[in-house]
Amino acid sequence: MKGSKPHLQLGVESEFQLIERQGTRPMPLADELARRFGNEKNVRPEGLLSTFEIVTSIQPDEHGVAEEPGMPACCAAGRC
Repeated sequence: MKGSKPHLQLGVESEFQLIERQGTRPMPLADELARRFGNEKNVRPEGLLSTFEIVTSIQPDEHGVAEEPGMPACCAAGRC
């Protein structure tokens, strides 16, 4: 529509790499982590065996993202 602002939506995807505690080697545990969170559809492996992601569903604004079940507060605030 002419003159109207587009309706924007928001989704957040945070990716994490699993690294050994006492070194710098990636740990291939993403699949195991995803299995442990089996009922959480927002936690899933991502590409590399040491990488997983936490995602939100599409929300109308940042408040919806912050209230998403299972989303860590730091991710919702963009501090992951």
